[in-house]
Amino acid sequence: TVRWAPGVTAAKVAASSPTQRGKGTVYELVTVFKGAESPMRYEITEYDAPRRVRLVGTSAASTVVDTISFEASGAASTKITYEADIKLNGWRRLFAPLVRSDLNALGDAAMSGMRAYFDEVKEPKK
Repeated sequence: TVRWAPGVTAAKVAASSPTQRGKGTVYELVTVFKGAESPMRYEITEYDAPRRVRLVGTSAASTVVDTISFEASGAASTKITYEADIKLNGWRRLFAPLVRSDLNALGDAAMSGMRAYFDEVKEPKK
């Protein structure tokens, strides 16, 4: 996620993760929103390769459910659908209407970054 998500500044598989790949893998992230960094636990809760992956992130500030789906779209291309459901936790919920546009912009930037990353992987720079 660090490669394409501007809201993530660090990511690694957690030392306590029961597995290194697939369902149950736990990541430790450092996220940033409006200049404030916070740790987030991010876990793969569904893994249906090569069709879909769902991850749930939890922190003091928010709970995030990311669902990424992959669908064949012709002989050599894939349609990727990325859905992010972000909920602010605790007293922060009161501010959800005020930061909704910022959260949407963060999601749009993540989608753009993901698109650029996959385009680069598909056609590496020479």
